[in-house]
Amino acid sequence: ALSPYPDGLLSDYAAGGVNAVWLQGTLYTLVPWLGENEPYSDGWRRRQENLRGLCRRAGQYGIKVFLYLNEPRNMPHDFFARHPEWQGSRFARMSAMCTNNRSLLRALENGVERLFGAVPELGGAFSITMSENLSHCLSKFENNCPHCAGRSAADVIAEINSAIETGMHRAAPNARFIAWNWGWNPAWTSRVIESLPAGATVMATSETAL
Repeated sequence: ALSPYPDGLLSDYAAGGVNAVWLQGTLYTLVPWLGENEPYSDGWRRRQENLRGLCRRAGQYGIKVFLYLNEPRNMPHDFFARHPEWQGSRFARMSAMCTNNRSLLRALENGVERLFGAVPELGGAFSITMSENLSHCLSKFENNCPHCAGRSAADVIAEINSAIETGMHRAAPNARFIAWNWGWNPAWTSRVIESLPAGATVMATSETAL
């Protein structure tokens, strides 16, 4: 019932020259990319309609809405009883999605495409691929996934960002995709950047390696 961006705030932002705002988006709550009957996506239609309404309302003030995507999200173990092929590194009561499985990356790509096709007013998205969330098998120091034992975090980060960017730009060629280097190891940051698609922008954390 509460709006994070009421009209008064959007009006003030516009008067101050602000042209974009952002919200955290959990993809499976906005589009059922994990499966049409997946209970974790219950309510996605209403959330998607609310997002569409916010984008249109913000657009009246010349402001675009961007999503912060930290994907793919870790899931409780009961989820993997239905999708055992996607289970990766385990941590407490959760497991990471294993991006070494190509079907998972395709599903992620298609899910982003579906969302941006349904909400074409979105300005774009930025990603964080190393964070507090167990968003892939190498996002924490403890990697116990047998499929990712010999993989580089740089390659995993690049493939996730590529999947998001590809899906987004298939549906919305003018949307902007930004890959934030939060948590990236400076030793392999250049490797990630070289692997990103041409349609990606890199946002750098000012204090990294200083």
